[in-house]
Order: sequence, then C-alpha cells, then structure tokens
Amino acid sequence: MKIFNKLFRGISLFFKGVEDILSGIISTALSAVITVAVLGGLAIVVIFVFRTGSSMLAGNF
Repeated sequence: MKIFNKLFRGISLFFKGVEDILSGIISTALSAVITVAVLGGLAIVVIFVFRTGSSMLAGNF
C-alpha cells in the first residue's frame, strides 16, 4: 500500500507541476497577444495619421 501511496503522491505532484507550467505558458501567451495587438493598433494609428497628415500637407502646398 505504501508503494501506491508514493506513486499517487508522485503523480499528483507531476500533474501539479504540469498545471503550473501550462498556466504560466497561457499567461505568457496572453500577455504576448495583448502586446502584439496594442503595438499593431499603434502602428495602424501612426500610419493613418501620417498618411492623412501628409495628404493634408500636400493639399495645402
């Protein structure tokens, strides 16, 4: 019975470790996705502002 107890404890520890690793990966992936989305949005805004600004300047001159 002690062997089964140790085996069960080892399996539960293993799954706990896997769960921790997975949650870490998921949180890292989420933060990466959020960062990419924010940077992409900023890039789109900058490009849009630059294009409209340059066309307005070209129209003024």
